[in-house]
Amino acid sequence: MFYKIMRICTFCAIGVLTVFVGVYFYDAKQKQTPTADTTVQHTEQSTRDDVQHSDVVQIQEEQVTKAKQDDEKDLRTGINIDCARRFCTLDELKKYVDIVAEDRNPFIHVHFTDNENVGIECLLLDQVADEAHRNENGTYTNPQTKKRFLSRAQAQELRAYAEEKGVDFVPEIDLPAHAGGFFRLARIKYGSAYVASVAADIAEGEISITDEKGLAFAESLYGEYADLFAGNRYFHMGCDELFNQPADAQIAYINRMAKFLHAKGFDLWMWPDFITKKHITNTPNDITITYWSADGDTEDDAERAQRRRVRATVPELQDAGFSVINYNSYYLYFVPSLESCTPDDMGEMLWDIKNRWKLSMWDGEYGAPAKRTDGIVGAGLSIWREDARGLSSDTIYGHASRFYRAMADNVLQEQ
Repeated sequence: MFYKIMRICTFCAIGVLTVFVGVYFYDAKQKQTPTADTTVQHTEQSTRDDVQHSDVVQIQEEQVTKAKQDDEKDLRTGINIDCARRFCTLDELKKYVDIVAEDRNPFIHVHFTDNENVGIECLLLDQVADEAHRNENGTYTNPQTKKRFLSRAQAQELRAYAEEKGVDFVPEIDLPAHAGGFFRLARIKYGSAYVASVAADIAEGEISITDEKGLAFAESLYGEYADLFAGNRYFHMGCDELFNQPADAQIAYINRMAKFLHAKGFDLWMWPDFITKKHITNTPNDITITYWSADGDTEDDAERAQRRRVRATVPELQDAGFSVINYNSYYLYFVPSLESCTPDDMGEMLWDIKNRWKLSMWDGEYGAPAKRTDGIVGAGLSIWREDARGLSSDTIYGHASRFYRAMADNVLQEQ
């Protein structure tokens, strides 16, 4: 009897346990196996999460795009530093990059070539760093011309330094005038007859732009430096102070070389001298104009009047859709010399920039300002050092940094 009772109790216990276990696993399964409703809810939540993530990514991308657009809208400020008339070392150039790097949309424009010298390595004409004398300060001296120059590697280092600092790098190869430095190198390599065949005026440093041989020479020089600076956004093609060749040829030159350099991927800058009122509509208006003077600052009254009759003004360039950077040669050209770098003269120049110059003032000291500033996208201080014998680089740098700061602060007020 006792045994039967125990068996019954055992079977009951097993039954209860089985039911309990079954209920437990059924409940767990219900939790682990979603129903159609829970699947929909989960999918809807995942979709909401994905949408929210997508929205965040889109907002971030829009913010980056807007920041880039805002940077483009910011007025430009920068320095144009001559590295040909008086050589400028890599370390000196980096210091000028540091000056402008404080601002939101800065540039450093390096004038590498001129009549006095080619201040950069030139493979085409055998000014090569490997064959030059390496000086203690890291500069190179051409053993033939006795002139110093930057190596290609140093030029690339400068470009990389500017990019690291957020500064747009604008290399200038000044052609077809101001080519005397290239003529000197070409004479050493090819002889005087070759130079005569590509030049319109050797004494003035003008490459012939009415002859295919001269045009091909200019294009080959542009090509070397376009390849050196491949991937850089900007390239300054010069185009100033050509006095002995016809206006039609000058416009044809701009169009040919602009097409060549645009194909290399550059946004182009140039001086205004070649652009006449007659030909303004025949000039590509996607070239940024670094406007320094309406008359080239000539002291000849008749020549000044003639140039002003012919050359395009800043308001005319604005109307034609050009972007202009104000390089006003009265207020924004610093040409240091022992005679000019006196406390009084330097103080007067600084005062003028702070108190008299404005972004709209493009035409010398007294010319009528532009009535509007749309299209005037910034300003640049130019440092021309051909008369600076006897002045230290630090002295020039000190004055230039103060002039630049005054100019940039004025521009900032017009944002």
